[in-house]
Amino acid sequence: VKSQHTKDAAEALVTAETTAPVVSFQNGLRNASILRDAGLDARAGMISFNVFRQGPHFVQATSGPISIQKLPNEKSTCQAVGVMVEVLRRSGEKVEVRSDLLSTQAGKLLLNLNNGICAATGLGIAESIRSRDARRSLAVCMQEGMQALMAAGIQPTTVGRLSPRMLTRLLPAPNWIVLNFAPGLIKIDERARSSTLQDLEAGKPTEIDALNGEIVALAQRHRTKAPANKLIVDLIHSMEQISGDLPFITPQKLWRQIESLRVGYEL
Repeated sequence: VKSQHTKDAAEALVTAETTAPVVSFQNGLRNASILRDAGLDARAGMISFNVFRQGPHFVQATSGPISIQKLPNEKSTCQAVGVMVEVLRRSGEKVEVRSDLLSTQAGKLLLNLNNGICAATGLGIAESIRSRDARRSLAVCMQEGMQALMAAGIQPTTVGRLSPRMLTRLLPAPNWIVLNFAPGLIKIDERARSSTLQDLEAGKPTEIDALNGEIVALAQRHRTKAPANKLIVDLIHSMEQISGDLPFITPQKLWRQIESLRVGYEL
C-alpha cells in the first residue's frame, strides 16, 4: 500500500472493525497520523534498506534496521507489536523499538529525496551516486529538506554512517574524492532501482508527493523555499502522464535546471 492509498486503506480497516495495532512502514512522515485520525491503533515504522523487484522476486539491495515506534503512553511494547518484533528478529532482521521515530523518519526522508532524482534521470541508485551532477542535485534537495524540517521543529537524525549535514558537504565533491574515499556510499546492488522509478516504469502513480513533495509542503507551511524539490515533483508528475517511453533527462540537464533556480547553494 503506497502512501497515496493510506486513507483508503484506513477506511477499509475501520470497516473491517479491526482492533489489531497497525504499523505503517511506508515512505513519508504522515501515514501513521492518517491511520490514527481514522480511529486505528496505529504507529509509525521505518525500513531503512532498499528493495527492488526482479521478476516474481523482491531483492534487498542495501542493509539497515527496521524501526517501530513506541507510543508516548506506552510503558512497554504492546503484545501484538512485541510478537511482530520477535518474528522479525528470528528471521534475521535487526529491529529497533524507539520513541523518537519522527526524527529517524525525517533522516530517511532526506536520503529518499534521491528517489525523485533517480526517477527523473532513469538512473539506478548506484549509478546516481557515481554521477556528480546527480549528487549535486541531491545535495540541494537535502539542503532544502533540512531547512524545511528544522522550520517545522523536526530534527532529522542520522540514518546510515554520515549525518545529513555531512552528506550535503560530501555529495558535491569530485568523483575522485567520493568514489575513492567514501566507498560506503556506493555499496549497493547495481540492479537496485528507486521505488519511484520502479513505479514510473510500471505505469503506476508514484509516491513523489510523500517524498520531495513532503519537503515542498513543509516549506510552504513554514515559509521556507524548496524550488529544487518542486522541480523534481513537477518532473515526476509530468512523467506519470506518459504512456510510452519515459522522457528521462540527463543528470547534467537536471543540475543545470536546478542551478538556474538560483537556489543559493555553492555546489
